[in-house]
Amino acid sequence: MGRCVNCVLCTAKFTVLLPVYFILTSYIIWHGIWREANEWDHFQCKNQPLPVNQSGVKVVLGGWAKSGTWTLSHALGQLGLNAYHSQEFLAHVYSPLADEYWKRPENGGRRSKTAVFRTLPWWIGEHGYFPSDNLEVVKNLKTERLARKISQCRPDAIALDGLEGLHDLVIDGSPDVKVIMLDWREYKAWLSSLRNQSEKMNKVNQFMELFYTAIHFLPWGLLVKAIDPYINNDIEKLLTTGGPPFIQKCPLGVMLWHPFIKNRQIYAHWNMRTWGKPNTPIVDPPSEATFKALFEGVKKKVPEKNILHWDFKKKGWEDLCSFLDIKDCPKSGKLATEPNGYTDLFRNGGRGWDFNCDEPFVLIPFYLILHWINWKVFTGVLIGLPSMLLRMLFGKQARDKVD
Repeated sequence: MGRCVNCVLCTAKFTVLLPVYFILTSYIIWHGIWREANEWDHFQCKNQPLPVNQSGVKVVLGGWAKSGTWTLSHALGQLGLNAYHSQEFLAHVYSPLADEYWKRPENGGRRSKTAVFRTLPWWIGEHGYFPSDNLEVVKNLKTERLARKISQCRPDAIALDGLEGLHDLVIDGSPDVKVIMLDWREYKAWLSSLRNQSEKMNKVNQFMELFYTAIHFLPWGLLVKAIDPYINNDIEKLLTTGGPPFIQKCPLGVMLWHPFIKNRQIYAHWNMRTWGKPNTPIVDPPSEATFKALFEGVKKKVPEKNILHWDFKKKGWEDLCSFLDIKDCPKSGKLATEPNGYTDLFRNGGRGWDFNCDEPFVLIPFYLILHWINWKVFTGVLIGLPSMLLRMLFGKQARDKVD
């Protein structure tokens, strides 16, 4: 009978306190309680800046997300270029610029805000899940400032998937840049692919967020920072040099670091509200006119000789190498599209082990251990400390009566 009562009490405690644990974690993430410990602001790209309005970028992948940006970023990496996908661009370049803007006293003296996913309580976070900081930052971002920051990280190529409103600024700050135009897809086919990607990505994000929350309840970033020197300084090297792209190559240290900064330094900026009119809800896709306008705008800025209109059915490695003036092309034939980590995950395994660069599944046991420690601390403080105080109080009163 006693065991049954204990089981019921334990179940009731778990049922009541588990939501409180996640709500508290959401609050900690949104308000950045452990931000100083769990982020790496002191490490930024330290390469010597190039002259004014020279980003050093040689290639821009001109087009929308879900038009082959990952495949071509990966291909450019195989050709020896430091090729940024949007994740690297956001973490190394844009997020520090956004923080710099919001830290000015006249702009609030704060860092840019974070994203909070649907896994967590809907009322935590601005507009539900994603902040709307970026319209103001982009509106006030000068070409020369962006070019300078990019040049300090030394990317050779940049894909702006999810950041389509930045094409003009990046191109303006990159003289003689070459553009691989990803205009091979018709609007309806592209929109269907985008929606499929969003649906699958949201599900994976929400699932993984259950584990990532473990690293934010306490200042676990201090532990990872202490470990980094013993694992080849993977994190420090990445952040100070700007390469290699962490979505393509991710040793253990980078895998440990990435989830700490995902929500604030990547996801919060990824959903830039640059599609259509200001303050258009993030979930709204661009119209067909907006979709086509991006390509027309790029063509007005870049000479035709510097544009390669890409088509996966017609173009291959030789075309890519010729366009980039790479004489001894290391590959030949068709450039096959790379598996998508999210949409192909349960169909054919997606990117396999390499998907850990996006979502480190391999670290789930580590996150579970941290959740267990967090839970012990949480319940110990919430239940154990008051119980101890009550025992001390009433125990003293009982002893006083006996005396």
